[in-house]
Amino acid sequence: MYCRINSEGVRAGDFSTNVKVLPADWHAKCQCIVADTEEAREDNTRLLAIRIEIKSIYNKLVREGKPITAGILKAYYLNDQAPAVTFLEAFSEMMDHLRKRAGCTVDNYQNKYNKTAANLWVNNGVPPETVVRMLEQSDVKTLMRF
Repeated sequence: MYCRINSEGVRAGDFSTNVKVLPADWHAKCQCIVADTEEAREDNTRLLAIRIEIKSIYNKLVREGKPITAGILKAYYLNDQAPAVTFLEAFSEMMDHLRKRAGCTVDNYQNKYNKTAANLWVNNGVPPETVVRMLEQSDVKTLMRF
C-alpha cells in the first residue's frame, strides 16, 4: 500500500506504508482493509496513524504560517524535518537581508529574479505556471542543474 499526498492539485511522489493488502480486501471508498483478521486491524491502525500524523504536520505548518505543499508534507513525515530550502525561500531570505543593508538596491535583484523565471519559460519552452511551481517547490540545488 502506498501513501499519496496531494496539495492544491500537486502530488508528491508516493511512498510505501509497508502495509500489504490484497485488492479484494481493500475498500477504496472508506480507505481501509475490510478483512476480519488481527493483521488487518493492525494494518488499519497503522494507516490511520499515518493519516493522522500527516494531518498533524499540516495543522502545525498552518499554525506557524509556513508554506504548505505536498512535497513539504511528505518531507516532514518521512524525515521528521524541514525539506531543503526552495528557490523562492532562499531568494526571499536574500531580499530581506539586502533590504536591511544600508544603500543596497533591491530592484536590481528583483529584476534578475524576474529574468531568470522568464528565461526558463522562453528558452526552454516551460509554461509559466510550471516555472512558478518549480520556483515555489524546487530546492536551490535542483534549480542550479536546470
